Amino acid sequence: MKFGHISMVARDTDRLAGFYKAVFGCEDTVRRWTMSGELVSRGNGLPNSEIYAA
Repeated sequence: MKFGHISMVARDTDRLAGFYKAVFGCEDTVRRWTMSGELVSRGNGLPNSEIYAA
């Protein structure tokens, strides 16, 4: 099985990523990154939000 992309909201991104690694054998394939700012907040409707991709 192959996961191409998973998008979820989590308070602890590292813990959620750890779950997918432990249960499904997933691996990080790209460098983790963070995005924030007005465009991010406007795009998801949440003020002062941040996207952390794992």
